[in-house]
Formats: sequence, C-alpha cells, structure tokens
Amino acid sequence: MSPPRAHAGAHRRLALAIPLTLVIFAIDLAAPMGYALGFLYLIPLMALLRSRVRWHPLAVAGLSSALVLVDVALRAPSPSGPVGLEFIIVHRVLSLGALWVFALLLARNQHLALARDQTDALFHQALERAPDAMLLVGPTGKIHRANTAALTLFGAERGGLVGESLSSLIEGGDCSTGLAGSGEAKRRDGERFPVECTSSSAQGAGGERLFAIRDISERQRRDERLRAAQRLESVGKLAGGIAHDFNNMLAAITGYAEHVRDGLPADSPARGDLREILRASGRAAALTRQLLAFSRRQVIEPIRLDLNELVRETERLLSGTVGTDITIRLELGDELGAVVADPSKLEQVLLNLVVNARDAMPQGGVLTIETQRVTFGSSPAPEDPELVPGDYIRLTVSDTGVGMSEATRERIFEPFFSTKPPGEGTGLGLSTTYGTVKQAGGHIEVQSELGQGTTFELYLPRATGPAQERPRKKPSIHPSRGSELILLVEDEPSLLRVTARTLRNAGYTVLEAANGADALAVLDAAERLPELLVTDVVMPELGGVELAAQVGELHPSLRVLFLSGYADNVIVRDGALATRFAFLQKPFSSSEFLLKIREILDAKGGSDSASLRTSA
Repeated sequence: MSPPRAHAGAHRRLALAIPLTLVIFAIDLAAPMGYALGFLYLIPLMALLRSRVRWHPLAVAGLSSALVLVDVALRAPSPSGPVGLEFIIVHRVLSLGALWVFALLLARNQHLALARDQTDALFHQALERAPDAMLLVGPTGKIHRANTAALTLFGAERGGLVGESLSSLIEGGDCSTGLAGSGEAKRRDGERFPVECTSSSAQGAGGERLFAIRDISERQRRDERLRAAQRLESVGKLAGGIAHDFNNMLAAITGYAEHVRDGLPADSPARGDLREILRASGRAAALTRQLLAFSRRQVIEPIRLDLNELVRETERLLSGTVGTDITIRLELGDELGAVVADPSKLEQVLLNLVVNARDAMPQGGVLTIETQRVTFGSSPAPEDPELVPGDYIRLTVSDTGVGMSEATRERIFEPFFSTKPPGEGTGLGLSTTYGTVKQAGGHIEVQSELGQGTTFELYLPRATGPAQERPRKKPSIHPSRGSELILLVEDEPSLLRVTARTLRNAGYTVLEAANGADALAVLDAAERLPELLVTDVVMPELGGVELAAQVGELHPSLRVLFLSGYADNVIVRDGALATRFAFLQKPFSSSEFLLKIREILDAKGGSDSASLRTSA
C-alpha cells in the first residue's frame, strides 16, 4: 500500500475508534459492575490494528485513560455495596496497564510495518527506474513482478509477464535454471536475441529471487566489429611487410631486365621475352601497391579537395564503364566544405565501388552517388574506435543489385577474398578502398541484403579552409644523365648492385654501402663530399633517416633521396609525404629513378638537413 492510501485508511479507523471509546465510557459510567468494563477499552485499539500511523494507538490509549480517570473521579464511595471504590480502582489500574501495553506494542508493530512499506516502495521505485529488465521470480520459476524495462524488452503489455515461467522467456544457458549466465530470449513477436542475466544471491520471504536481464545484441555486434578490425589490422601488417620485401625483389628484377634489354640488338627475339617479364613485374608491382593501400602504407599526396567536384569529374568517366542499362543518379549536398585526401586515390576508391555496383546489376538498375555533411556528437556515429566526434562528409554509393549475404558482408574487406569466378578479379578492390579511407582518417560502412541491393557509406573528416586546386603533373624535362658523385646505401645486395649499375651507366660516380654504419665509414674515407645521398629507409641497426641525420650534422648541404618498399612513418605521417623529403617508392624503373635523381640535383638549394636532425 502506498503511503497516501495508508494514511487515509488510518484516519478512517481513528474516526471509528474515538466514538467507540466514548460509547464504552458511557456504558462504563452507568454500569453498577463497571470495573469489568475497563477491559472494553481495548476494543477501540483493536480497531486500529491495521493502521499505518504510529501515534493513533497512543492517542486512543491516552483518551481511554483520561476517561477512566473521569469515571473513577465521578464515582462516590459505597461502604454498604458489594463493590467498593478501592476494588474498582484496582481493576481500573489493571485495565489501564493492559491498555497501554497493548497500545505500545501496536504502535511498535505499526512503526515496523510503515518502515517495511516505505522500503517496499523504494524497492519497487528502484525496480521501475532500473535500465535493465528486472524480474522477481518465485521458487517455482514463475514471474511475480516485471518492471517497465522488462515489458519493453520482451514486447509485453503491463502485467503480461506476471505468472509466466522464466524458462518460457529465456532458453539455453543458465538463466532459465535460476543461475546467472547467458542465454537466448524470445520477444512476443518471435524475434530471438542474446541476453545476459544475473540473479540475487539472497531470497525473499517467499523464496523469490530478483533477476536482471540485459540484451547483449549490440555488445556482440560491437565485439564482432572490433575483432574484424583487429583481424584486418593484423592482415594489414603482414601484407605491408610482405609488400616491402617483395618490392625490393621486384625492383631488382625490373632493373636487371632493363639492363639486359638495353644491351640487346633492336631485332633480338629476346626483347619480346624481356618485355613480358617487365609487363609481369608491372602487374606484380600493382598488386603490391594495392596491398600497401590496404595496410595504410601507401604514399599519398593529400590536398583539400571538393568532394562534389571530384564526383562530377569521375562520373563522366564512369558513364562508359557501367553501360547504358544502368542509370547513374547524383544527389550531391550543398555547402559540404572540403576533405583532405589524395584525389587520385579517392577517384580509385569511387571507381572500385562503381565497378562492384555494376557487376551486382547484370540486368541493369540504378546506381546512386550521394554526398552529405554529417556531424557526430549530436547524432549517432558508426561504431569505430578510431572515429573521433566532429564534422564529416559522407559519400554514399548504393545500387539496386543482387546484394550480399551476411557471411559475405563480413569478409568483403579481406584481401584476396572475392565472390567472382577465378581469373575475374584479385579480391583487392575493396581492400584497397578500406585502406585508403582509413588512411584518410575516415570510416566505411556497408549495408546489404540478398535481393535488396548494397550501400557503401564513406565518412571522411571535413577540413577547414577552401578546397585547393588539384596539381597537374607536368612531364619532366630533366636529362637522365649526369656526372655527380652519389653515395648509394641499400641492404638488399642484388638491388644495390643493379641500382649502382644504373647510375654508372648514366655517367654518375657511385660510392656503395650495404648499411648505415658502412655508409658512415665510406663517407669518412671519401676524397670528396658526394652531391647526393640515396638510401633505403628500413635497414638493420642504422636506418636511412638516422643515417641522413648524422650525415646532415657534418654536411648540411648534402641532398638526400629516400627509397623504400612502403610508406614508413618516419618519412611520412599517415602516408602523407613530407614536402621537405625526396622519396621514391620501390619498385621503380630505371627511367623513373634517373629522372628523380636529376630533379633533386637540379633543384635550387640543398636538402633541409636541419629538418632531418629535428625529426630523426
């Protein structure tokens, strides 16, 4: 019973007890054997037995005592009667004693009952406000009480769960047996979902136990996403390491094949074989670039770009790619702002998504490309621990194609995973897309169901400041030959030999070193200072950046060119090439290498060695 209702009932009983006390007093005063009626004063107290207000019994006891004293005072002595005044007083004292003992016990019990009611009210209030589903379950497994959260969780009306068994709601695990654990629950509409439950160790007076039920569907999805991200991160590290070593080998293969080709007569039949070797090396290099993109170790040249402009420019190229039976629909938002990304890499991402959409619509359909500005912090963000709150631009690519199963959707970003027949794809398109978006500080979501099409959502951080004009690379006019002295440092022997040979054939004088420590010794013994240091980045003991820093302390004017099989974070920051460093990614052709050498040597001023010293 709630406190207001309890007080109302107590007042009604008090209104009955007071007149009853006055009636008993009148009878007691008029009766010749009045001492026996003294115990009738207990009757009004008994009327207050269910009262929840402590002072009511004491008030009635006080009123009865006053009336008894008035009764005694009004009685005259009767020396000749069988009942004397003293006899009446003795029995009145006994009546009053019994009256007060009963009143005090009743007041105490009412106090305890009131405290229990208040505790029950607090308990039920806490039960109702609990965010988890709370069930009070009896010893037979029947539900005695369910809070609002439980009704919402199971989709029941108020009172609908009372009387049902816990095992009818939760199957499997330990929940249905009355123990803490996990299981599978079932809503009223038949939907099943995983739950976690805990129960109280103590039991109520009737053997009840309190169960807390929590839907863990979202937690399981979050854990699965985290495991998938960790799995992709592990694969990415492995892919990056493989790509680094493979690029070294490809650079050597390409270099030696070019030297053999250049030494053959123009009509030699072997030139055709070498052309195929170089073409295969180029395809292998493209694969390693895709692996590096997935592992977020590709070298990028980001700028602030207008995403709408990039979509419009790419859409003109895509029209011929998707075919006439597919309609491309653009829904571009207004005042998006800019994103910081490498435009060529982002174009490739868009192309990959469009090609996948085309393949998913063999009978034709609609391809929608949408841009929109979103802010995370005021609206729910995709679940990605790397995604920080802030302004983003969302690029959405959706199709009306065949869709994907859940098993396929969970693996689409894994490298070399493909649903296409053998020979019709490497399975690296979406892996490259994933790595490129992540390297740009963004996030990618995919939603798809069989027969319902697929939607990719790319979230890219919104940049401050206006978009920049995209740089247009001009063909180099530098000659490929020279006569300068170059210090070449490379820990891969075959690559060291072929690169040194390429430089010497172009007229350069070359000092060779197999590692950083060897390079310092060669430099100390050299008769003159080299004009250029060409060094691998990743080497044992002393890496290329550390070597350049030490050399810069002694020779600040020495120019530096870094070579590497992947974008090392010492040279680049999140793949973005620092402008003060000259960098050439392996594998490279002889012509690319020689042109890069001349660009550096012909540039005005020396390398920024002070920057090397501070960053190393």
